Formats: sequence, structure tokens, C-alpha cells
Amino acid sequence: RREQGHPAAVSGGPYAAGDALLLRCGKTFRETLDMTNAAATGGNLLIAGYGDCTGGSRPVISGSDLIASTGWSKVSQGSDQVMAHALATAPRRVFFNGQPLRLARHPNAQGVGQEFSLLRADGANRNRFFLSAADTSALATQDLIGATVYIRVAPYEIEKAVVTAHQSGTGLVTLDRNLDHDIVDDAGYILEGKQWMLDAPGEWVHDSGSSTLRVWGPNSESAGAFTRVEVTTRDRGLRLRWITDATVAWVQTEQHADIGQQYVETHGLRLNSVASRFDQEYGLQVHDANNVRIEDATVVAAGWVGIAVREGSQVTVQRNLVTDIGLYDRPGSTDASISVLASSARVNDNVVYRSAHHGLRLRNVAGNEVRDNLVVASCVRLTDCAGI
Repeated sequence: RREQGHPAAVSGGPYAAGDALLLRCGKTFRETLDMTNAAATGGNLLIAGYGDCTGGSRPVISGSDLIASTGWSKVSQGSDQVMAHALATAPRRVFFNGQPLRLARHPNAQGVGQEFSLLRADGANRNRFFLSAADTSALATQDLIGATVYIRVAPYEIEKAVVTAHQSGTGLVTLDRNLDHDIVDDAGYILEGKQWMLDAPGEWVHDSGSSTLRVWGPNSESAGAFTRVEVTTRDRGLRLRWITDATVAWVQTEQHADIGQQYVETHGLRLNSVASRFDQEYGLQVHDANNVRIEDATVVAAGWVGIAVREGSQVTVQRNLVTDIGLYDRPGSTDASISVLASSARVNDNVVYRSAHHGLRLRNVAGNEVRDNLVVASCVRLTDCAGI
């Protein structure tokens, strides 16, 4: 039996062993496909694309919803190009023509290596620091309370907190928690999320007071060009739990707030030619599953890990392309492009290009094999790390 339709509508099954759930190639589904073994008690389920899949056209499960192209208006008459649209709930992320925008921040992003201001430590305190001398003056009249702050506490780690107090005269900032690491002089910091920070192309912020989304287009576009603005509303795209011997082929997830594709205790899983684009934390995540094969997948610009395998044994990860992990709109820490923490694992013939931190991270146990992988430009953003 082959079931064709929308993911959410057909996720409950029931499916017999050997059944297939097919999603039309070239179509975008703005919903979540979440299935357990209750829908496929016999396992051996195929989830795949069908129709015209030429040119890399997969069915797309998206974590974002489109904002109406009408209703955008310029916020002010100044030289900036900030456009506003009514939106009651703050989105997790915002995309313009398929590309991620940055939540408004200070200082403005100028590329990798030019992201941070440099703080002054307040002795041994882990919940306070002084702004840089320049920011102490420049931000004296700005509201920092409630801003998210990211502090590069070590070459390999960036911690996150929220500003609870700000002394304008001294630049002393108090955080909502003690950080796990010491705050030392000249550690980098980024402030994020306040409306006054929206001052550069490619940024956005949500104004809860007026229930509006404010966006400065990446190329200072006028309101008429805001025809494809998407806001992330869903955490996950595709999740399978406890379904054995499943195969997922030629399906793409994108723009989720957490995990694009998650597989939990799915023994005998086969992932063939799947894809993930701009999923915020994990592109593909497999947890506690044995006899797993992940082959010919493409993961682009996940935030934390591109392909993650935790626990399990007899795992093969090969011929995958993973690029730009931990870059784009992510100000915080990140892990590895490919992380395989399993036993009896084969990690072979993968290509990793531009990784913010590690290229490949693997469990160092007898019986694991790592062979013929190409890692180009790892440790781009965080250091004290390795290609493999």
C-alpha cells in the first residue's frame, strides 16, 4: 500500500510492513511528520518522494510559515529600510527569500572573526562584567534589560545569559546566572534582541508592544520586494520513534527551530539522499539505534551538529556532504559537522566544508573506522579544536 498526501494527515497510519508514505517532490509541507511504532507496528516502512524529483527537487518539510506579501510598510521616513508587518507572536527565526536573517544584535555582524566587542572583567564574578570602554559611552542611554548576551568564555565555547541590570555610568552588566566559566578581560560578547539594535541590513526584531515584525532586508529592499518572508514556528520536521527497519529517502527538512530530522530507537534505519537546510540545532539526529546507515545526505547550515549519532552500534555514515555548520545566524556555541558517538561505526568518504568548530567528532573505541573523509576549513569560528 502507498499512501500519498500531507504528512500530518497520514502520520497516524496504520501502516503494514512494506507500506510506503510518499510525498510529492517539489512541494513544500508546512507541518510536522511525527510517527511512532503505533502507526507502523510491523516496521519496514518507506517514507520517500515521488513524482518529478529531477534537479534535486525533494519534497520539503518546512518549519516556517509564510508572512503575507501585503501589509508591509516602511517604519520611518529615514534613510534606513526597516519594514514592519503585523505579527502577534514573536518568531524563533526569520528568512528572506529562503536565507536566514539575524536577530538584531550589537555589535553588527561583520563576518567571522569580527563579531564581538571585548568586555572588561569584574574580578572573579561570573555573573557580571563591564562593557568595553566604547560601548559604555555609546550604549549609556540604551535599554539593555532583557537582552540576550553571548560571551566567548573560552576559545572553544560561547555561553548564553540574559541581562538583568545595567549601570549606564560604569557599563557594569549583571546577568541572570553565574556562567560555567570565568569571565576574563577581553572576552568577546554579543548583545541581541532589543529593538534599538535593528540598525543594519539583514536583521530583524519583534516588537511585542505593537505586535509587529520589523525587518531590514539583506539588500535594503523596499516593501514591494517582501514577497517571501518566512517565520519559524515549528521545532521539528520529521520524527520517527521506535519504528524498526524504516527507510527515508529523498526527503528534505528546513528552517526548524530545533531538529530537522530525528530518529529515536529506530533500529535498522536507512537514510538515503535526504537533506537538511538551515535547521537551527541538528540537521539529522539518530539516538539509541543499532544497524543504521546514513548515506548520500546533504546538510547545509545546521546550527549545532549537521549529522549526529548518539549511542547505538553498527552505524555507517558515508558519502555525505555537510557544509557551513554553526555559521550564518548563530551567535552561540556549536559542536561538530558530523558527530558519531557510537560503537562499531564506519565513518567514510564524507565531505565537510566550513565548520564553525570540529569537522568530525567520533568516539575513540576499538572497532570504529574513519577513512577517506575530506575536511576543508574546520575551526572557522571556534578554536582549540580539530578537523577530526
